Amino acid sequence: MSRDFLILIFAALSAVNLYSQSQGPFQSFQDRKSFADFLFCKGDYSRAASEYECISGFENNDSLFLKLGYSYLQVNNSKLAGLMVNKIRDSAQAEQLQGSIIMKHFTDGEYLKVLSLSDSLNKKAQTGQKSYIPISYFSSILSGQTLQGNFQLSIVSSNETDTINFLVNKVVRPEKKSELTAGLLSAVIPGAGKIYTGKTGDGITTFLITGLMTFLTVDNFSRNHSFRGYVFGVSTILFYGGSIYGSAASAQLMNEENERSARNQLADFVKLNEFLHPKTFNPGSVCK
Repeated sequence: MSRDFLILIFAALSAVNLYSQSQGPFQSFQDRKSFADFLFCKGDYSRAASEYECISGFENNDSLFLKLGYSYLQVNNSKLAGLMVNKIRDSAQAEQLQGSIIMKHFTDGEYLKVLSLSDSLNKKAQTGQKSYIPISYFSSILSGQTLQGNFQLSIVSSNETDTINFLVNKVVRPEKKSELTAGLLSAVIPGAGKIYTGKTGDGITTFLITGLMTFLTVDNFSRNHSFRGYVFGVSTILFYGGSIYGSAASAQLMNEENERSARNQLADFVKLNEFLHPKTFNPGSVCK
């Protein structure tokens, strides 16, 4: 009895296995696609890309290539994402993925790549689509390249136009302090160069220390303490020379910081204002 029961169970399991195998290819594809979509919507783009790659041989459609390309982009593989752009037949979806690639490079500070990718798209924009002109314009400024045409400020409000002009001018014509002037000021009045570059505390400290060391030098010589007079004298000269060099270096560092700050402010403004972005892909549009 028990033997017959075991045989019956074995036969039933075999039948189930054969049925699942007969339905396997279609069922496996659907399950894998659903799992890939689940991973994509959860933000697990690395695993989602792997799953989409496996099913791309069964289904070649724009939606799959769009999600696969976006997944590649999120794991910092813009080269493969670019290949997916070429596979998408629908121009609107291809433009969204291309826009996402461009914005990823912009966010990462890769402005030359933005210019390279958006160059051909700007040619299309001349026919009436203006979506890529702003991002290439700002990338030209931030990378220090020659400006590519004029940004059409008519698409924004007057307040936004003023803000953009202000930030652009800070990058193109940043506030600078003369290194020569800073050095000369400290040569005339120790510490004055530091005050000129905005380091008032350092400037006052330099002035007081130089004055104290000069007093000690003169005082020791007047008391016939020649050795100590020479020690303080040499130290004063070295400190004085160092303060001149330090003032010039402070001006250089201040200029570099002003330039870096101006570029960061402009880049942050562009990132925060979507009306300056190209059309990009929104994952929320396919994730319910």
